[in-house]
Amino acid sequence: MHTKYFKPPFKFSFGSTKVFTDDFCMAFDFECDSMSKSDKQGLLDILNGEDKKFTNDFKFEYSGGDIKLNGQPFACVRSWGRLTGTGGGLGLHPNVAAEIQDSFGMFIINKWASACKK
Repeated sequence: MHTKYFKPPFKFSFGSTKVFTDDFCMAFDFECDSMSKSDKQGLLDILNGEDKKFTNDFKFEYSGGDIKLNGQPFACVRSWGRLTGTGGGLGLHPNVAAEIQDSFGMFIINKWASACKK
């Protein structure tokens, strides 16, 4: 459901916290300062289809727009204003927008979780 609104390749803009879609729409923000930009880039590479593996066994969780890593805030799915806004946004119903964001959030954690060592 999210693929129409969150198009890869995903890339950084404004440093190493804000991630944008191919059409320069906000995708998500990293909320973790303890991870290096190169490690964050590795996470983006995984979302962009590269076959990479983590050397750690990370646990990712998603709930209501927030992604947690090992129980700690890690990232936040964005684009609520673009999805629901009527002054230049897409004007989607909030329930539909929430489903799109949730679909994207689950895509993220499933991709990242599949790259963890088993």
